[in-house]
Amino acid sequence: MTLTIRKVALGEEESLWKLQHDTIHHVNCRDYDQVQIQAWAPEGIDLDQWREKIQRINPYVCLHGETIVSYAD
Repeated sequence: MTLTIRKVALGEEESLWKLQHDTIHHVNCRDYDQVQIQAWAPEGIDLDQWREKIQRINPYVCLHGETIVSYAD
């Protein structure tokens, strides 16, 4: 398996939100209660605010092929 690490590109912000949301709801659900899950990854999100946050923290993304599988700032 080959992984690639690079800076996030403009337009990938929504993919990072989906990754965070799905990870918290489907993986970390064993570690957090429902209140914590909703605080960390609510069903509704202001994507404009999320885009601003991602652009501000300017994270690195990890890709498997063309798919973002992780990110970190």
